[in-house]
Amino acid sequence: MHIHDFRLVPFNVPGAPVGSNTPPLAIEITGTVVLDAGTVSVIYRISGATERVKFASTGTHPSRKNELWRTTCFELFVKLPAGPEYWEYNLASSRDWNAYRFSAYRSALQQEPHIADVTIATESSQANLSSLRATLPLPPPLLDQKLAIGISSVIEDRAGHLHYFALRHGGVKPDFHDPAGFVLSFDPASA
Repeated sequence: MHIHDFRLVPFNVPGAPVGSNTPPLAIEITGTVVLDAGTVSVIYRISGATERVKFASTGTHPSRKNELWRTTCFELFVKLPAGPEYWEYNLASSRDWNAYRFSAYRSALQQEPHIADVTIATESSQANLSSLRATLPLPPPLLDQKLAIGISSVIEDRAGHLHYFALRHGGVKPDFHDPAGFVLSFDPASA
């Protein structure tokens, strides 16, 4: 079993004049990611001004849905250290989800057929989400392999502005698909 704690940092537009951007969102996203027996388990903990965040209501029948990233969405990216192929998991507070495979950077997007379901649980504090836990099965090419993982979140505030959080940001706009953001390393051989 491999365990990493993480803290996501907000994206700030480099060189933007003070006051020209969407007001910052005073929240913190921390968590833990665990690789064990063909699955990645992740816990996102949200604290701070969570009353300013737009969370989807927990659904009674969570399902696989597209475009979850258009509002508050928790994301995990995983790839082999070498090669362009990677996978993206999208997780919503409604417990809706999706898993995609890309053949290269933002190329040949397709739903991952080997993943039929994920397990998502949420906890709330004062009517606001305080944590999201998910157990994500790995597709066959990633089993028992050294992995590089990126963790991120899109957070929509109640005014409709999107805020971007990730382990690492590069460039002049948020890009969770950038391989430089896959900064956590898991090696089953070192267990």
